[in-house]
Amino acid sequence: MPFLPPETSLFNARYTLQNPIGRGGFGRTYRALDERTGRVVAIKECFPAGCERHEKRIVPGDFASHECLERFREMFREQARRLGQIHHRAVVSLFDCFDENGTTYLVMELLEGPTLLEEVEKNGALDDERARKTIEEIADALRAIHEAGFLHLDIKPENVILVNGAPVLVDFDLMSARENRGFETRPLQLSAQIGTPGYAPLEQYASHAPLSPATDIYALGATFYHLLTGAAPISAVDRAAGVDLVSAKTLRAPIAPEWSLVLERSLELQSEKRPATTYEFLQILQTPIVESRDENDEDRPQFAAHAKGFYRVVLSEKNAVFPARCVCCYGKNPTEQWNLNSPSGKHVLPLCAMCARHHRLARQSGQVTFWGMGASLPLAFLGMYLSASGGSFWPIFLCLFALILCFGAMSYGALK
Repeated sequence: MPFLPPETSLFNARYTLQNPIGRGGFGRTYRALDERTGRVVAIKECFPAGCERHEKRIVPGDFASHECLERFREMFREQARRLGQIHHRAVVSLFDCFDENGTTYLVMELLEGPTLLEEVEKNGALDDERARKTIEEIADALRAIHEAGFLHLDIKPENVILVNGAPVLVDFDLMSARENRGFETRPLQLSAQIGTPGYAPLEQYASHAPLSPATDIYALGATFYHLLTGAAPISAVDRAAGVDLVSAKTLRAPIAPEWSLVLERSLELQSEKRPATTYEFLQILQTPIVESRDENDEDRPQFAAHAKGFYRVVLSEKNAVFPARCVCCYGKNPTEQWNLNSPSGKHVLPLCAMCARHHRLARQSGQVTFWGMGASLPLAFLGMYLSASGGSFWPIFLCLFALILCFGAMSYGALK
């Protein structure tokens, strides 16, 4: 009897099972009714391979499976403790955890809808806008997980459920604490239990390689690759053996150059070459890059998101009309305005929030540098005058202070 029968009561009759809704390598999942709140929930039962069910009770088949059962029960309890610290709209909610029938149960939010994998298999690759919004929402959920001090370690389309079209991240069986640098993955023959080929990076297959947020970034990039192309990338093991990953641009053209860049960076085999955080991942994803001029878009400037150096923008007309984009990074939907006083007149420039912040910092640093250097000069002259007229050595310290003030103001302006 792999599943408990309907109408089975658990946890002192608080939960009544309705029907099974899934099974995996670690357990069984049921749809159930919370009799106290009237809420329909999902209950996950710890039932690892090698165990058997005698009536309602889970029992190990042998000594090895006894150790396995105890290990996975503790994993369920630890998962409950960790999920309880994460609160995000795109992360499944945990309501309860209890022991019964010789095993452990998790009571979670019931999510009804197709997985991302089912959506892609049914309708093909997502359109550009939907793919971008979906991956941004998953990345934000991953940010919350990392900020809570954990790694998910199993990001993939199959573990994202679409609830009214909105993605929600599920399946935290492999979640690990970030500070657990000694985390040991399982051998290659048990790779299905350490992640999913195509989404798990190379370090996740190793026995002692350190894991980091960059490990999840690889899986996030692989998921984005799948959403854009409709196909999962080849495994990191195959790539390490010399098999080339087919670029998303080859499978689906055209593709935004910034998306090609984020895929290239995220799917690096060496973890230190990937974006270190979800913020860096999103920054690359959301910063437009123009590779060549479009003949039908003459006003679109040429630039690269990560180009180095300084640039000067020259207004060719007094009454310039700016497109609905940030004049600095050319991002869509600018949210702020910047007043520019120039020899050609006063202009109101559209800027995104980040670029506006950079401009404010630049203006503030310029003011600090100007007033700091301006004040240091009269202080130095005053110190020299007092020292010469009074014959005292102490006013020289005023000159020293002026020198420090001058170099401090210059350094502040240069650094900012």
